[in-house]
Amino acid sequence: MKPKTKLQKRVVELHHKNRKAHPQIEEWAIKKSMKFVQKKKETCVCAECRYEFSYKQSDFHRGRITCPMCNKKLRSFEGKTRSARQTFYYSQITVIEEFQVIRIWEFDKYSKSYSYPGIHTRELFQHWIHPSGQHEIMSVNIGGFGYGFSHGIEMEIRHDHDRYYPSSYVYPEKKILPIVKRNGYKHVSGFSDAWLMHALLAYNKAETLFKAGQYYLCAAMESSYKRERIEKYWPQIRICMRNNFIVKNPSDWFDHLRLIQDEFDLDIYNPKYICPKDFKKVKQHYIDKRNKRVRERQKIEQEKAYLKDNNKYIRDKSRFFDIVISKGDLTITPLKSLDEFREEAQALHHCVFSPTYYNDKNSLILSAKKKGERLETIEFNLKGLNVEQSRGLENKPTRYSKRILELMNENVKLIKEKI
Repeated sequence: MKPKTKLQKRVVELHHKNRKAHPQIEEWAIKKSMKFVQKKKETCVCAECRYEFSYKQSDFHRGRITCPMCNKKLRSFEGKTRSARQTFYYSQITVIEEFQVIRIWEFDKYSKSYSYPGIHTRELFQHWIHPSGQHEIMSVNIGGFGYGFSHGIEMEIRHDHDRYYPSSYVYPEKKILPIVKRNGYKHVSGFSDAWLMHALLAYNKAETLFKAGQYYLCAAMESSYKRERIEKYWPQIRICMRNNFIVKNPSDWFDHLRLIQDEFDLDIYNPKYICPKDFKKVKQHYIDKRNKRVRERQKIEQEKAYLKDNNKYIRDKSRFFDIVISKGDLTITPLKSLDEFREEAQALHHCVFSPTYYNDKNSLILSAKKKGERLETIEFNLKGLNVEQSRGLENKPTRYSKRILELMNENVKLIKEKI
């Protein structure tokens, strides 16, 4: 995009004046790259200088061997391949006029046996950080979904800053603005130098957290959502700093504060709760306690729902409860409560204990027994006045199925009178 503000115009002006990188930086990047060798039966071919030399397997130390010609440590190509490609990013931290600048290049190297390596570098990003905390980015265009970089396009001012922080090797000779040093900057593994320098100048709380050694909380400020949570729980963070408690997992710690405050109404200004010695143990204790409460509430709700369904079943089907159909040693009676539904399902190992059955207004469930022993469960259709199904143990028919069906058909009028 075209520069619009005074800051953007100043950045573009300085960018055009400082396009070229120092040759020493590219030489340093080449030294950081991997060097390869092709192994043959009795000789090796260096992919850096094309020198072929004899070797013994014992000459390889941790998979590497030194070329006697160029004196470089080489690693063998993977498998039977004779070429390798490697790409990485490297950066330079420098000062240009009043700006702290981080320049990032892409390094691409193609190595092949009997050929000199092909090396290509191009500058991708420039982070221009003003002492006031304002931040502008000069960059080539990034492809869709953040993958790939456009070729042959000039660097321009870009808006979506969060996409321009690739990890990289850092050139060891750094130039840093005095105000950045004053705000506590030092290289810490896991941090993007560009983001950290910008944060230390733009956010007072980031400077405080970084100087206090709360690196994980400081890194969390890269997310706007977590910045809001840091603002919300800033008093608790200050308590942690006074008690030398390092927050190692900000997301878990924020969740813990919300849990003990919302669920248990505990004092989140008390160091005992917010910065315990064994944070994982304490956090898990309250999670288990919360889960126990949830299970108890669910149990109470289930009991209420069970009682409600039971009362509804009795209200709808009580007019059938005095029906007794018997012949010889067979007796058929309706199930009179949800407890009986549960007992029937447990005894015969089927799914009759389900709302599908006891909440169905057009269905009457009966139990067929022989001398008190459960044989089959019968579903009778009150609309069609017929037996829908009769199932025994594990939903299988029994040798009494025919007798039970005949007995039900003979006594349909007893059920019809109650409808």
